[in-house]
Amino acid sequence: MKKVISFLFAAALSFGAAYAAQLVPVFQETFSRCKSTVIQGGYFSESTYFEYDTADNEGWDSRNVYQSERAVKFSAKTKTGTATSPAISFSGDVAAKVVVRLRVQAWKNDNVDVHVRFDGIDQECVINSNDANTISDRSLEPYEITFTNIPTGSKLSFSATARDEKVTRFFLSDIVVFEEVESSADAVLVPSAFYHHFDDIMIGDESEERTVSFLCAGFDGPVEAESTENFTVGAIRDNVLPIRFTPRNAGSKDDVLVVRGGGKEQKIILTGNAKVYAPVVAEASDITSGSFRACWEPAAGMDKLVLTVYTKENGPLVAPDLMFTKYIEGQSNNRALEIFNGTGKDVSLKGYSLKMESNGAGGLTYAPYDLPDQTLAAGKTFTLCNAQCSGLRDIADKTIGFQDGGYANITTFTGDDAIGLFNPAGELVDLLGYESYDVNPRVDGNWGTDVSYYRKPDCYMPHDKFYVEEWEKHEKDYMEDYGTHTMDAEGPVRKIVEQVELPGDATSYDVKNLASGTHYYYAVQAYSNGFKTPSSKESEAVTETGTGIDNVAVSVLKDNAVYNLSGVRVAENTGAISGLPAGIYVSGGRKLVIK
Repeated sequence: MKKVISFLFAAALSFGAAYAAQLVPVFQETFSRCKSTVIQGGYFSESTYFEYDTADNEGWDSRNVYQSERAVKFSAKTKTGTATSPAISFSGDVAAKVVVRLRVQAWKNDNVDVHVRFDGIDQECVINSNDANTISDRSLEPYEITFTNIPTGSKLSFSATARDEKVTRFFLSDIVVFEEVESSADAVLVPSAFYHHFDDIMIGDESEERTVSFLCAGFDGPVEAESTENFTVGAIRDNVLPIRFTPRNAGSKDDVLVVRGGGKEQKIILTGNAKVYAPVVAEASDITSGSFRACWEPAAGMDKLVLTVYTKENGPLVAPDLMFTKYIEGQSNNRALEIFNGTGKDVSLKGYSLKMESNGAGGLTYAPYDLPDQTLAAGKTFTLCNAQCSGLRDIADKTIGFQDGGYANITTFTGDDAIGLFNPAGELVDLLGYESYDVNPRVDGNWGTDVSYYRKPDCYMPHDKFYVEEWEKHEKDYMEDYGTHTMDAEGPVRKIVEQVELPGDATSYDVKNLASGTHYYYAVQAYSNGFKTPSSKESEAVTETGTGIDNVAVSVLKDNAVYNLSGVRVAENTGAISGLPAGIYVSGGRKLVIK
C-alpha cells in the first residue's frame, strides 16, 4: 500500500491538543553530531559515508549517504542512497498506530520523491521533497506520516526515486517515531526541530527570529528555557519558543539550548556565524603643533583595537616577503596566479604553500599546494595555472591538473574563494580575496568572479587581509604580461611612529610628542574573539607649525599653573617649568605656544 503525502506537520499533532489516546515518542534521531553547517553537494564515490557502526548513530545501516547540515545526504549523482534505522520497540507485539515526524529536502532543483516505509510491511509513504526546505529552514514544521499495525522490532527505511530520471539527491534529519497508546504515565516533550543554524549576522544588527514548537502531553506545568551565551529566547506562548542570535563577538557559535517541562528535557543545538565590520576612521581633532587626537567610529563586538600612527617618506620599495601580483578567474578553467619576489634577494620557494576557501565557506584549509623546491630570483615571478587554461599553460611555470589534487586542486578556485600564500613557518603572508568572515554588506562575497586582478606597481607590502584598492581590475580573461611584474623602485614608505593597543570600545586616542608641521597618518584594526578585521582606511593629520615662544623653559607668574587646551593641569605654579611637549597651553590668561 502506497500513500503519497505533500503536506507539512499535520493538525493531528497540533500542540496543546487533547488526546483520547497519547502519542508517546519511542525513537529519535537528530543527526546532531553531523557538524557541517551548510547543505552540501558535490561528487562522491560509492562509499558508505554515514557510518552506522559509530557511537554517533549506532545501529544504522546506509549506502551512498554522508553527513551534511545536522542531517544526512542521500546519493551522489545517479547512485541511489538508502538508510535503515535500528530496530524500534513498541509497548506490545504490534503498534496499532505509529506516527513518524521527519524533515526532508531536495538538493537544489532536484525533483525527488522520498520513500519512507517499515521493512517487511506493505505500507509506503512518498514525500515530494521539493515541497518545502524543512532542513535549511527549521522554522518550518516537519512532515508527518502515519502507519498502522507495525510489529515491534521493525526498522524504518528511507530511499528515493527521481521524477525526472536524472538524480536522486535529498537530505534527511530530525526523525521522531511515536506510538499511540491508551494512556501513559510519562510526560511528552518533543520539539519540532532539534537544530537551528541562523543566517550570518553582523554584530550590532538584529538577527532573524527562529521558532521551535513543542508537542506537550501528560503534564500541566510550564515549558521553560533559558538564554545561552550567544542566543536569546523569548517568552514561550502556546508552546512556541522564539529564539534570536545575539553574539557578543565574532566567530562560529555553537550553543546547546536546554528546554524543560513535565520533568522531561530536550536539547536543541543552535549555531550561527557572527561577523564584525572593519573600523571606520574619522577626521583627527584637537590638532596642535605637537599632538592630535586620532578618532574613529564606534565598532560593535570588538575585544581590542590597534591604532597605528605613521609617516610616509619617499625611499626604496622593498617587499618583506613574497606576494601575489596577478589573479585570473575567467571562462571555464581559465584560472591562474602569479607570485612575485620583490624582496631584493633570491628566495627559496621550499616550504611556501597555497591554500584556499571552498565556495566561500571559510577557513584557508582547502586544496593545499606546496610550491616547488626551487629558487625564485629577485624581481622574478613564479606562475601557475589550471592545466586546461589554454592561453597560459604553455608559459606558466607550473600547470596544475587532476594529478595535483584531483578535481579539487588549488586552480579550481571560483570568485568567492579567498586564496592564501603561506611561508615556511605556516604563517599567512599574503591574501587574495575576502575571507568568509570579512564578507559583509559593504564587501561583495563574489569579489573574484569573471575578473583579472593585477597588483599596482607602487604596492610593496603583502598583507594577511585583502585590500582591493591595491589592485587594478580588468575584464574576464585578461592575461596580458602574465609572468612579468615590475614594482616601483621608489615610492612612499611607511615609517611607524606609534602603535598602541586599546580597549574595543575606544573611539579616540591622543597622539603626543610629535614634530610640528608634519604629515601624519593613522589607521585602526580590530580584534574580536581572535579574529582580525581588515585595517581601516587611513586618515591624515598635519600638525601645526609652531609660532611664538620657542624655548621649552617657560616662566609663568607665581600662583598661575599651566593648562593644556583640554583644561588639564600639566604644570604646577612653581614659577619656571621645563620639559613640556610641543603644543598650545594657557597660564594666567596668556596663550603659550611651545614648539
